[in-house]
Amino acid sequence: MEIKANTIESWMKFIRFHPDLAERYMDCFWGSQLESKARLLIELEKMPNMRGPLYIFGGWYGVLTQMVLDSLDFNPEWIYSIDIDPQCEWVFNDVISREHNATAVTADCATYKYPIIPSVVINTVTEHLRQDDYDMWWNNVPRGTSFFLQGNNYFDNEEHVRCSKTIEDFLYISNVENEYIQGMSQWMFAGPNDKQYERFMVWGVKK
Repeated sequence: MEIKANTIESWMKFIRFHPDLAERYMDCFWGSQLESKARLLIELEKMPNMRGPLYIFGGWYGVLTQMVLDSLDFNPEWIYSIDIDPQCEWVFNDVISREHNATAVTADCATYKYPIIPSVVINTVTEHLRQDDYDMWWNNVPRGTSFFLQGNNYFDNEEHVRCSKTIEDFLYISNVENEYIQGMSQWMFAGPNDKQYERFMVWGVKK
């Protein structure tokens, strides 16, 4: 995994020239956010079919997209970063150069229609989706697609509507069957006032 100097420059430039959005943008760079992305990228680089289209759901401001683009170990055919907030698409286009094979899309992941059959889908915001919306999203993922899912037990965050107490609970509400799983992990992270929470990740192939 690599983060290039010009990527850091583009992040800092956005903060410098958009002070009205700086605080929210900097939420992307909490230690827990960066660690979850780094852990995902380590496993993503091992995927054998990473040359096809990659879809990131809950792509936010495109930080994960940029980290994928900076990697020397793989190069997806195209990256789609999907978020329901239209401001995310504007920020993505301001920060990420159009020379890259990456597109920001404003859409509801529950009803999103794939323009190209995905090789890999990533959903790191499962705790923000109500169960019905998550089920619609998961049912729309084609069989044979590699996936990465992340969630947590951070029930104290008012934006989280679908947390899990344990990784077993996370697998259950995520509709991930044992035969799909290639790996899973969990780790602690600090929330407000240094209270400890757990983050969960599972990856594999939907069959």
